[in-house]
Amino acid sequence: MAEPSEFLVKAPFNDSPSGDCILQTPDGTQFVVHCLILSLASPIWKDMFSLPQASEGSSATRPVIPVEEDPETVQALLTMVYPLPPPHISSYDLATRLVQACDKYFIDISRLDTILYKVLRTTAALEADPLGVYALAWRLGMEDEAKIASRHTHRTDLSDPKVRSNVIRRSGSVNSLAALWDLRFERENALDDLAKLAEIKQYYDDPDCYQHGFDYLKIEWKTEDYLRAKLSARQVLQEPYPTCYTLEQFFGVGFPRRRSCGGCRASEDAKHTAMVRSVTAALEAYPQTITNRLNCLVIDPYHCDSHTASKMSEQAEAQTTPPTSVFVVKPPFHSDSPGDCIIQAADGTQFVVYRVILSLASSVWNDMFSLPQSPEAFSGEHPVIPVDEDPETMETLLTMLYPMQPPRIESYDLAIKLVQACDKYFINMSRLSTFLHDVLRATAALEANPLGVYALAWKLKMGEEVKIASRYTHRLDLHNQAVVEEMIKRTGGLNAVMVLWDMRRRREAALDGLARLMELDEGLFWCSNHRRDNQDSPSSIIAKYLQVRSSVMAALENPYPACKSTGQFFGHSVIYENYYCENCKQAAERKIREIIDSTNEALGKFPQTIEW
Repeated sequence: MAEPSEFLVKAPFNDSPSGDCILQTPDGTQFVVHCLILSLASPIWKDMFSLPQASEGSSATRPVIPVEEDPETVQALLTMVYPLPPPHISSYDLATRLVQACDKYFIDISRLDTILYKVLRTTAALEADPLGVYALAWRLGMEDEAKIASRHTHRTDLSDPKVRSNVIRRSGSVNSLAALWDLRFERENALDDLAKLAEIKQYYDDPDCYQHGFDYLKIEWKTEDYLRAKLSARQVLQEPYPTCYTLEQFFGVGFPRRRSCGGCRASEDAKHTAMVRSVTAALEAYPQTITNRLNCLVIDPYHCDSHTASKMSEQAEAQTTPPTSVFVVKPPFHSDSPGDCIIQAADGTQFVVYRVILSLASSVWNDMFSLPQSPEAFSGEHPVIPVDEDPETMETLLTMLYPMQPPRIESYDLAIKLVQACDKYFINMSRLSTFLHDVLRATAALEANPLGVYALAWKLKMGEEVKIASRYTHRLDLHNQAVVEEMIKRTGGLNAVMVLWDMRRRREAALDGLARLMELDEGLFWCSNHRRDNQDSPSSIIAKYLQVRSSVMAALENPYPACKSTGQFFGHSVIYENYYCENCKQAAERKIREIIDSTNEALGKFPQTIEW
């Protein structure tokens, strides 16, 4: 017999009085579980529990079933299928073992996407096993995580048959490999255009140096230099987030220098900066991730997860089933489902449920079921418990608590009703938060009700969603007492308001620095031959600055502000008075481009979200 281990088993698996079975790991760790819940989660366990249990394998009156998984994996797996707060998966290794256990016991893996999204974004996992993270994200239908992981696969040799078969096997679809091949082809085709940016030209009419204008390197004339530039760029592009700091670093091609002439040095520096900027702009458009092909999965009967199959089944049913106003209860809650209790929604819709699952999830339901039921409260053999919630809310809540495919919460209104139901029945909110990531990031909800989304994300302690929602609160009037009181009511405290005030303070402090990027001396936009001192009076300059500041403040109310032109962002356009001078036009265009680039760079550092 295995010796008892030192692993700390958490409640309710350490000694649940209603548990009727024990799972024992190889090191002797025992978990007290409910056969009913495990049977609902896994057909393997359902068949196992239907077989007669040997008496010598029992502990007291509970049968002991040995499993091969380690205690950490078993506890995470049980926590996932029970109506409990979701397990904390802190490592990619545990995530892999959890997926393997789900495969072994035929447990629906679609719940894992809401549990694993953080660990699949960690640098450690992406660097250690990029293909494994990519394949797992693909299989779970996690589009954003699959795209992030695909950035880290550029060094992988896809021509290796073992690598190809490994990707297909772990992702469950050949399309995952096809998406990576498509990305490789797109990158190779785009590489030629990117390498041509190493071409360096300076013309004789360059206004910065009239005396020494000359051609530098015309790269298409030098095959050797072009191939070297392409090879160097390909090496840099294998990084998940490539950056061009200098032409030498990115292309491996030396930049010609003439240091004897000050005009030439200025022209060289300006040309080098402009070229680095061009390469940086090209990198933003360069193919770095797979395109969205997760919706085009090849359905393989041996690798078809239940989420995909269910989605296809629902689509087919929607095409063949006529619309009806009566709410249709789905298994395992409909009238033919096994259960020992009935939950009746406000409109009379009935859901057949198991009391043990609801009792574990809610202390309110646990106390309710412990009370004697009057004979009038029965429908057949089952007691009927009336509730105030509508059928959609109740079915979503039950689906969230049962060990089955997770609910799809597609509207902010439904999310609010679920939060209210969890509050009412004392159900742990952390389980609900795993299902609300998408709806709380939806632009429609954020624009329609930024305060509501922000408050809900704060209440559920969803840090990333709180930050995103705070971007949409810039137009809220925090001086309005009704707004502040509503936010305190929804979040349950003052801290949610205080961090918004802190963000406002930081934004106000950084505002002047952003507004000063707009040059108000229009003489700076002319060439050296027509440049003159600023003729504006101090009061005129102040008036212009205040106008610019006001325009910048209005532009910053957007959740994702960007400077596309000086007129659009600063409310101040440059007038080309000397339109007949080509040098003035070039000087003005160069200066405006510098202002726009500097502004967008500063916007990347401007306080746009709260500090969580």
